[in-house]
Amino acid sequence: MEKQGFRVKGWGLGIARRWGLLVVFITLGWAVSAAKAEEASLRITVRVYDYAAVSPEILAAAEEETARILHAAGIGTEWLDCTVQQGTNPNDDTCRRPFGPADLIVRILPEPMAARLPFRNITLGFALLTEEGGYGFVAGVLYQKVESLANETHTDRYHILGHGIAHEIGHLLLRTLKHNGRGLMRANWGPEELQLACRGLLRFTPEEAARLRAEVRMRLIGSTAATTTEIALSR
Repeated sequence: MEKQGFRVKGWGLGIARRWGLLVVFITLGWAVSAAKAEEASLRITVRVYDYAAVSPEILAAAEEETARILHAAGIGTEWLDCTVQQGTNPNDDTCRRPFGPADLIVRILPEPMAARLPFRNITLGFALLTEEGGYGFVAGVLYQKVESLANETHTDRYHILGHGIAHEIGHLLLRTLKHNGRGLMRANWGPEELQLACRGLLRFTPEEAARLRAEVRMRLIGSTAATTTEIALSR
């Protein structure tokens, strides 16, 4: 009788454990689903103006790199090619739709346009903020710098361009031009950082990712009609 009672108790405990595990799995599944749902809603639109005539293959691969980096931070992306091309009908241009609070502009500049900038010799890209801690919507990458760095380090251009775009978007959404000592938002990129980039390991830190999500969430909830009145350099 004692053994039978023991078995009954053990069987009941096993059932309890199974139900407990089932509850845990359901909870974890719900948490993952909720996280995916939030990520699907946390989406920015990036309007790309390619003045440097980057090859479509390199540009597409760079956008995929940027999208992967932002996806790892919990943010989705929609890409719009806003480059004005000969024969394009402006009435059919999706870039003419209203500019939303989660819309960003990325300009890829060739050397003649970059030559007008006072910081062309010291930076790969730039971000425009109204002020430190203020809103920003416009960023740029100097494509000649991308090509030079790619040639010096024997790195594919799309890796550098994609990470450069992600870095500048980071400045816009973090609302700061300050740099971190680690991760994607570090100030200087050498061979070690580019090796991490090629392996997909140069990312936003967890703290930065949380701030990025909070910023996108806030932009989507509210409206930010900030005007870019001050050039803030990302260097």
